[in-house]
Amino acid sequence: MKKEDRLEGSVPVYGSSGVVGTHASAIAEGPALIVGRKGNVGSVYWSWSDFWPIDTVYFVPKEQSDLWLYLTLPSVGFLNTDAGVPGLNRDFAYSRNLKVPAPAIRRQFNEAVAPMFAQIRALDAYCDKLSQARDLLLPRLMSGEIAV
Repeated sequence: MKKEDRLEGSVPVYGSSGVVGTHASAIAEGPALIVGRKGNVGSVYWSWSDFWPIDTVYFVPKEQSDLWLYLTLPSVGFLNTDAGVPGLNRDFAYSRNLKVPAPAIRRQFNEAVAPMFAQIRALDAYCDKLSQARDLLLPRLMSGEIAV
């Protein structure tokens, strides 16, 4: 989706460098993983919410995404397989060997790290609110509208 085709909204649009904008609707359900395909080959992102992936990424569907996989994928060793613009070929990505723990161990891992990621998510939301407050108050402070 080109930038000029996006409609105003709060749904994150993911490219290979992370969130590149927003749109009014989503085509992928979160939480899910996003993997850079063009440009930033092998970059890995986690989206808690529904999202819109553009053509520079692959995404792992919600049913197959978990925090273990999110933390494991960066060590897989995705390499550029294209000439010119760096790119990740789907067949190459699928050819990577990945040692997967037993389902019970993977579930225990996800349960152990979930509170940490919940805290990260809460702190990110807090930082967003603080940034909004700063952006609202700073111009008023600089113009003298608010006295210190």
